Amino acid sequence: RGQKRNASVKDLHVREDALREFRELLTSACLRRTKDDVSLMLPGKNDRIVPCPLSEVQRAAYRNLLESPDFQMALGKRKLCMCGAGRPCICGAGPVW
Repeated sequence: RGQKRNASVKDLHVREDALREFRELLTSACLRRTKDDVSLMLPGKNDRIVPCPLSEVQRAAYRNLLESPDFQMALGKRKLCMCGAGRPCICGAGPVW
């Protein structure tokens, strides 16, 4: 009731007491460490680039993605027609944008 607009003064005090108790419980039970606190304990970053060829399935999926009308439109190589065909058409309406 302490959050309602028509809460009484007593309800507001009960709410504040409950919030204070919750914060105390949370700070005693929860350990909070920042990056500055733990940066000296972390190992150094080590990047490795390991080239690996695509499998035939992956290569076919990638080729299908590159040739898809949506991807071609995202690259700006195709324009969506106002008629909603989703492909270049001859309706004469022109591109959406």
